[in-house]
Amino acid sequence: MCFVGLFILFLVKSTEGYPDGAPERACFFMIPRHTHPQSGRPIFKQAGGTPYNITLSSLTYTPNRPLRVTISGAPFKGFLIVAGEEGSKDWPTGQWYTENDAARPMFCSGKNDAITHTNSRWKDSITLLWYGPTHSTADMIQFIATVVTNRTTYWTEIRSPRITMDNAAQEAQAEFNPLTAAMSSFGSSGLDPWGYPTTDAWGWGGGLGGKGSSRMSMNSRSGGSGGEGAGAGEAAPAGEGVTPSSRNPWGNARMNMFRSNFFNPFSLFWRRRK
Repeated sequence: MCFVGLFILFLVKSTEGYPDGAPERACFFMIPRHTHPQSGRPIFKQAGGTPYNITLSSLTYTPNRPLRVTISGAPFKGFLIVAGEEGSKDWPTGQWYTENDAARPMFCSGKNDAITHTNSRWKDSITLLWYGPTHSTADMIQFIATVVTNRTTYWTEIRSPRITMDNAAQEAQAEFNPLTAAMSSFGSSGLDPWGYPTTDAWGWGGGLGGKGSSRMSMNSRSGGSGGEGAGAGEAAPAGEGVTPSSRNPWGNARMNMFRSNFFNPFSLFWRRRK
């Protein structure tokens, strides 16, 4: 008897819908998956024009400032709404909040990136607060909603006008881009943002120390016993042979794999024979 009672409660819950808000499994398709109370068959979305619309307090948004989003039209009971980057409900962005207890935020792909109803009372409209993302690469954002009129009637793909980030916020985002800042700070030192020497630092372009340092010529001759060496950045005379330097551009001795005992097993063997 207990099992039968629980089963009946489950059927009542599934036919009544979700009076306390959409479940997280509704995030992807944004459909309530209601069933008909008599036949038990699934109920499909309404076709044609919708009696609902989404209005916005502004067509641009500034991070950390709320944008008012209002769903209105014919009386309805439930809703689910997200802000989709590039107009796609698969990429919800921003965070939702409410000024009353008629709605609650949800976790779809991130914290508070969707919002739904908390009761099944009739509503003529509802206003929600949305905070845009601080950093976004999307060209535009569009609000997408599903509105449930009653247990057997609902509408999907209700879309708002498109919005973009405020011009001042876009400029601030570009100015404080972490990668751009890293490129500007490391570029003058001959290192890339990850700390590796750039092409110029290897002597194939500019010097290691930036604009003020002299360039190391790969063709410069060593000033050792082999003759007079050319200075740093001085090209060898035309037609004259160039003696390879025994040191790299940083002054460290070059390693010869064929003369080094570490790389030449025959040298080790010959020394042992002696």
